[in-house]
Amino acid sequence: MSTDRELLELAARAAGYAVTPHPNHRVSASCVFVLNGGNWNPLTDDGDALRLMVKLNLVLKECCNSEECYPQGYGRKKVIEFFVAQDGNTSQLEAARRAIVRAAAAIGAKS
Repeated sequence: MSTDRELLELAARAAGYAVTPHPNHRVSASCVFVLNGGNWNPLTDDGDALRLMVKLNLVLKECCNSEECYPQGYGRKKVIEFFVAQDGNTSQLEAARRAIVRAAAAIGAKS
């Protein structure tokens, strides 16, 4: 299992983003990387997650109280699919962001 930092590094690679470690990464979990002069963390930021999803042409859909995310354009074949269970401590947005990052990281691991 990968750490969040490793997932983010692989997701950035998939999108072709040149991220650098955030100077405050040891202080705040949301400040992991910098992209174009600003914080970049699609695990905590909806906008970063949406931009990553669009950049990689990912599809996100809810299914059975979980989220799945996979590349679009493969017909009914879901090449990359992740389910993130929503427990009492996980919001729907958090589950969606994590599904997007995990799908992007899987793409990044293959490149």
